[in-house]
Amino acid sequence: MYIPDLKPFPSKFEAKLGMVPLAVGWLQGNKPYTTGKVPAGFLEKLALFCLEENSLPGGRRSGRCAVSGDCPKRFKPIKHDQGMIFLDSELRVVGDEDIFAAPAMIYHYITEHQYLPPPTFITAVLNGDPQSTAQTTLLNTITRGL
Repeated sequence: MYIPDLKPFPSKFEAKLGMVPLAVGWLQGNKPYTTGKVPAGFLEKLALFCLEENSLPGGRRSGRCAVSGDCPKRFKPIKHDQGMIFLDSELRVVGDEDIFAAPAMIYHYITEHQYLPPPTFITAVLNGDPQSTAQTTLLNTITRGL
């Protein structure tokens, strides 16, 4: 599913809470996307948001790369020293002023396809805590389906 960066992310869950998350990293191979280098420390921090306990299971993605047909058909979970990353999950990152919705595949898009997320998302990840009260409450509320 392609959604341009920073456009409203269609989610009935956050809508019931009066929030509109912004889409980040919902790429598609035939659509242009920004490339570049992410800041030092960003990937490690993003990985923490991608961990199973900090993400939404079975998101809207199939765990398949939508950017290139040369990538594997299915991705195996990534072992991280703090847990497992499933690339078919979905992330929420609570920033100072916005909430961002991203596929966990964003990790692959950055490492393998040099995708450069918007600066506001990068700042939210770098300054965020994947286990903060706001983050955990939002994920638990969405998981329970309100």
